[in-house]
Amino acid sequence: ISGGAIVAIFVTNPGTGYTTDPTVTITAGGGSGATATVTRGGSIMYGLTSAAASSSYFGPGKSVTGEWYRDGLKRIIKGCLGSLSIEGESSKYATMKFDFMGEYSEYTDATNPTPTILTPSPPIFENAKVGLIDLGYPVISKFNWDLANKVSPRDDGQSPNALKGFVLGDRDPKGSMQCEAESVATINVEKYIIDATQGTCAVRIGATAGNIVTIVSPKGQITDHKEVARGIFLDSQFSLKFNKNT
Repeated sequence: ISGGAIVAIFVTNPGTGYTTDPTVTITAGGGSGATATVTRGGSIMYGLTSAAASSSYFGPGKSVTGEWYRDGLKRIIKGCLGSLSIEGESSKYATMKFDFMGEYSEYTDATNPTPTILTPSPPIFENAKVGLIDLGYPVISKFNWDLANKVSPRDDGQSPNALKGFVLGDRDPKGSMQCEAESVATINVEKYIIDATQGTCAVRIGATAGNIVTIVSPKGQITDHKEVARGIFLDSQFSLKFNKNT
């Protein structure tokens, strides 16, 4: 619950034997108008592991193997490499998105495992610390940070499935930020763009030990800027580029 509204529901005991999608009723709490839906047959991702180092992969040689179970079938994608992006919007849960490329294996019959359900406590984008170059701490409503790794397959006619593995060949780290527009005397955004000013960019989300995400880019630069309306506010929207060694 954030700001008096239900923003997510986490099911810790999903039960078994449903033949139709169950109905969800939300009661108590003094509020009204909240609705939720449940869909049966969702996928379970299980056993996401880091494979041993291999000469088939770009150093340091680590890859990820993922197992998915759904409706009595097990799917495996192995040798995965990928990228990561993080998004945050004021008063909402911050989210991480992982994109992987790997080798698909033929699925097999398998019983869904009984996973250990963890009590989730994702950090909400509130009381965060955001620093952009040397602009101080603007009033910020949204941010995005994307590692943008570029993964390519290693085609090899001598290997099974004609695939040697995958390689992380490059990255193009970038991001964006939206905050309340300031006077030129406070933040001269256009000058930062014209002068190609660089500086440290940092975001910290969460305040509870073990539940804090911190992103630091030693060198960042504003590459574009536009003004957008957000209700009664005029916002500045920045496009950012980061050093590849972030």
